[in-house]
Amino acid sequence: MKRILLGVGLALGLAACGSPGAAFVGTWADAGGSQTVSCTTGDNETKPTAGNTTIVEGTDSDIVLTNAGGCNIKYDVEGKVATAVAGQTCPVDTLTAKIVTSILTLSGDGKSFTETDTATVTGPGGSCTISSTSSNTKVGK
Repeated sequence: MKRILLGVGLALGLAACGSPGAAFVGTWADAGGSQTVSCTTGDNETKPTAGNTTIVEGTDSDIVLTNAGGCNIKYDVEGKVATAVAGQTCPVDTLTAKIVTSILTLSGDGKSFTETDTATVTGPGGSCTISSTSSNTKVGK
């Protein structure tokens, strides 16, 4: 009888755990932020962030974020922090951005997260660093 209860308790405990990224899954709206582009050519600009983000459970990562530009970024999750898997790239116009860092930090109530990113782009005329920080609020599952 003790073994049966122990087995049932273990099964219930594992089922309650869920996937590591479950709290991040859903549709999120940009609630404000900025993106700064700094280039070796001197072409620099800062603009507001915008657009919705969709996050789904991943197959070879905990979650996958699809940003407003259509780029899919894989993340591993530890608690309330998701960190982009190393070595990823995203298209930017006719060039490719290398993701240096991307961190999502979920709020205590799970209704918002802060995103902090850094990427580099190198083209024929030089290179640029793209840095952004934004707040995002959950608008759907």
